[in-house]
Amino acid sequence: MYEFNDLENTLISWNLLDKSQDQNIFKTREWLAFLQKTQHAEPCVVEIYDNGNLIGYFVGENLRKVIKIVASPFEGCSTGFQGLNMLKPITSAERVKIYESLILFLFQSKQCLFFQATDWQMSVEDLAHSVLQYEPVNGYSIDLTRPEDAILRDFNESSRKNVNKSGRRGVLLRQAEDPKKFMDDYYRQLQDVFCKQGMKPTYSKNRVAALVDTLYPTGHLLLLESLSPEGNSIATGLFLGKNNFSSAWGQASYKDSHSLFPNEAMWFEAMRYWKNAGATVFELGGGGEYKKKYGGIPYVKPRLIATKYQALHSLKQLAKRSYYFTRKVASVICSS
Repeated sequence: MYEFNDLENTLISWNLLDKSQDQNIFKTREWLAFLQKTQHAEPCVVEIYDNGNLIGYFVGENLRKVIKIVASPFEGCSTGFQGLNMLKPITSAERVKIYESLILFLFQSKQCLFFQATDWQMSVEDLAHSVLQYEPVNGYSIDLTRPEDAILRDFNESSRKNVNKSGRRGVLLRQAEDPKKFMDDYYRQLQDVFCKQGMKPTYSKNRVAALVDTLYPTGHLLLLESLSPEGNSIATGLFLGKNNFSSAWGQASYKDSHSLFPNEAMWFEAMRYWKNAGATVFELGGGGEYKKKYGGIPYVKPRLIATKYQALHSLKQLAKRSYYFTRKVASVICSS
């Protein structure tokens, strides 16, 4: 039923992709360029045809980590939801069938031995009658279609009060005026956050620089900073948005500045900004219990997993557990 055509980079029609029903920032030309810079990941864009008619695209990355991988996206790439870009509305059942056929195409054309995808438009319930395997991805999101006061009202009581307290204590919240200085401030604050846990950040400053250099000029990256009454940066945040989808990418603050409450006002301002830009959803950047205080609605999305050889999935799980175990041991050692 479905046919596929893997596109060379020079043949990708980015303007057509941007007009798709479910386009978001993580499936844009600029985002894939960011992944090329930081992950050495080559764009993987596949045309999807139904009875000879172009109906959409699959957007992901080609990675080589010992074996050939097609991921949309892969863990550790600082990337949110990718997957399909459809040129017309489709049902959830059709979306599942497309993925089933796409995986067979990728395996049979020897493009990869391992495939994974996390698609915002797909739910766990969609896979009830499918052979596709998945891992649950948990997180929180905010419905931006409501009035601003309703969004703020869903913050827990203390967070709601802290939004106003920061201004009364002399904190200035603004969009960054100097992106390079912002990057320096953000990464120092990020190091401070991890240091308090006896750990180091999971990504380098170079990744932040690549993100800002590539995305900031597009207008799809919001840089917010909170300044102390003395004019020093005490909290920073990077927030992404395009079309109806927006997302938190990274936030950090100095722990000794928390008495000034710089964070809650920043999160609310990011929601207001992307709501006014036309977004209907604000995804809070994955899981984390603390995000409940911002009124986040819990979600569970499926991360589709397919391997040509079953042992590859087991090896990936082992590598993942080893990574987190190593970080936990390092944390204990550093704090002892």
